[in-house]
Amino acid sequence: MFPAAGISLALGAVTHNEKLEETGALALQALVNADIVANVLKVSARRARPGDGDHGGHFEAGGSSFPSGHSTQAWALATVLATEYGDHKWIPYVSYGYATLVSVSRVMAQEHFTSDVFVGGAIGFFIGRYVVRTQHAHQQHLHSLGAHLPVPQILPSFSPMEKVIAIRWSY
Repeated sequence: MFPAAGISLALGAVTHNEKLEETGALALQALVNADIVANVLKVSARRARPGDGDHGGHFEAGGSSFPSGHSTQAWALATVLATEYGDHKWIPYVSYGYATLVSVSRVMAQEHFTSDVFVGGAIGFFIGRYVVRTQHAHQQHLHSLGAHLPVPQILPSFSPMEKVIAIRWSY
């Protein structure tokens, strides 16, 4: 997931596609945040994987099954892509379809329980939405303040003997 987000960021920067660059940056932010939450929960829950011990998936048994990191990442990335490119009819379906396939594959491979991928997916989804909505709210706030933001101006000194630069804030 991280390479896909990084490639989006780099490709957007190289091609001067601001939306793709922003999407890559938001995806990286969502992935990092989702990974932090998932790994803290993994360490706290210590749930055994389906193939471990008596196959009961007991919590505090020293495992790392809960929540699914793959599902968390897939849903975080899918949510950012689907939100940023929701105006393209097929992108949300492909993004969420891919996240669903990743989640189902983790259960089918007996690496996680259904609850692991469900919680991981929910974490990724909500963190992805939070990251995108926070960024959009921040941009709207800055846009609404546009005319009121102080603008720094560098004014050179009038005396050739002085080597002073003055900074003035204008509104």
